[in-house]
Parts: sequence; C-alpha cells; structure tokens
Amino acid sequence: MSLTKLAQILISEKLSSIDYGVDATCGNGHDSLFLAGLCSQEGMIYSFDIQEEAIDIAEKLLNDHNMPTSVMFVNSGHQNMEKVIKPKVDVVMFNLGYLPNSERNICTKPETTITALDSATNILRAGGLITVLCYPGTDEGRVETREVMNWLSKLNKDEFTVSEHLSEKPDDTTPVLYVIDKKS
Repeated sequence: MSLTKLAQILISEKLSSIDYGVDATCGNGHDSLFLAGLCSQEGMIYSFDIQEEAIDIAEKLLNDHNMPTSVMFVNSGHQNMEKVIKPKVDVVMFNLGYLPNSERNICTKPETTITALDSATNILRAGGLITVLCYPGTDEGRVETREVMNWLSKLNKDEFTVSEHLSEKPDDTTPVLYVIDKKS
C-alpha cells in the first residue's frame, strides 16, 4: 500500500467527517479530492499550491468526480495558510516534493515547509491530525526530510503525538509518512 493511501486511511479511521481541512500541497489534487469527500456540507477544504498548473489539474479532477464547491484553491505557498484560514481545522495534509510529471526544480523548500508546519499546528483543533509525506530520494528531499524530523523532535509531547510510517522496504531514500495527532 502506498503511503499516500495509508495517510488517507489513518485520517478516515480517526475523522469520519470534517468541517475544515487543508491540502497544504495541492499537486495533482488527490488529497483535495479525498478531503472533499470527508467534508461536511457547511465545511471547506483549503488547497494550496504555488503553481497554477497544479490548481488547474486539481480543479479538473474534482470536477470529473462531481465534487461540490467545498474546495477553495489558493494560489500561494503553504507557508501562508495561517493568513488565509480563520477557523480551526480538523486535518492538514502535506505531500512534499514536486508536482509529478512537471518541473522537478519547482519543489517544496525546507524553510517554507517548517513555517507551514508551525502554522498547521496553530490552526489545528484538539483531536485533529497533520500528515506529512516526505521524499528523501533527492538531495533537496533529504534536506527537507531532515528539517521535518528536526522540527518533529521539538514538538510539545504533552500536546502532540507523532507516529512514523515507512514503506515496505525502507532505506534512506524511500518515502516516509509522519502523522501528528493533536491531543484532545
């Protein structure tokens, strides 16, 4: 099973319905589609990406699946989520790296990712989840994964629990999924 699918399963097991969610890295829109499927009628999913191409792809995916207009696409970096989102959110999903089948030099950066993770913990409601899928298979990805691991090590253990999930045949280049649970 892919770690992307595992993230979705872990979220679904804990949160059968959400009012507010964030796809911090829109990409091809699969996490936005997943979150929209969990979203209540009154709720909203915020989907961030710096690339208009990614937003166009994601909008098409949601339209192809007849998803309601509960997704707000934000053409901005995930580090700006706290400026855009006012309510507390149930879940934030990060799928780091670059847009598949696109420019690999346009990718998430450690400094903006760490700022976004700080924002995500600030806007997350008690009992909510953050998932972070890291890809250490490239030089940039290794640096970003190290920075995420360092950031995770500093989280308040009284407020958050963190679990790590590895692919079936882990090595130092395979993706890793972190799940951050904000205690109730």
